Amino acid sequence: MSDDFDLFSDDGGAQTGGGSPASGMADRLERYRELFAVDRQTETILRDGCVPVVAATERLVAEATARVADSPEFAGKLAGDAGATLGGVLTEHWRHLYSASFTADYLATAQQLGFMLAYLHLVGDVTTFAVCGNVHSALRAGGFQLSETRFDDMRNATLLAAEQVRSEAEAAGATAYLAIGSGSINDITRFAACKSGLPYAILATAPSMDGFTSSVSPLVEAGFKRTYAAVGPRGVFGDPAVLAAA
Repeated sequence: MSDDFDLFSDDGGAQTGGGSPASGMADRLERYRELFAVDRQTETILRDGCVPVVAATERLVAEATARVADSPEFAGKLAGDAGATLGGVLTEHWRHLYSASFTADYLATAQQLGFMLAYLHLVGDVTTFAVCGNVHSALRAGGFQLSETRFDDMRNATLLAAEQVRSEAEAAGATAYLAIGSGSINDITRFAACKSGLPYAILATAPSMDGFTSSVSPLVEAGFKRTYAAVGPRGVFGDPAVLAAA
């Protein structure tokens, strides 16, 4: 067995001749120091080289943040309730990016930004928005920019209504849909999401439907109901109190 393997092996410090585990660990630490040691000249070169790199990274982060703050798409997000959180995540993400540190932390901030920078299009009617009264404030606090299609009373899912949802979501620059309701609202949102090529989720307001996770939408067109290919939701959510009261 090679010395390199022994250095990282649990049995590298096996006791022989009455040696103690403590002395084995001390010996291993000393070998670590020898393996990774650099001389004073190399240490100085590394330290002096890191200073401008760190400074350059911070400058790039500051410039990137300024560009985002000046852009119409994201300026409102940085000024909103979640602005401080979003700014912190952006800064951390760019620090990883500009230092080429593609670690688990980099992936985590990338995923978090994907949620926080989303433009969410809500679809519901007067009743479903009313029973989920705090949904707008909760989503804005989470960093979402919101647009919506609000029907007076959506009981019959039509192709025309689904196309209206898609058109309004695309005009608002939405990157995802959230259906607030059940049945017909879910059907038109699912179809709109499919046609837009965007993900969607459901905030259910009644348990009286068995098609929450379906990937087809039955829609009325010219007086006839047809079943259209659509897309399944990324998530189905519900408030037990709202569902129980439905």
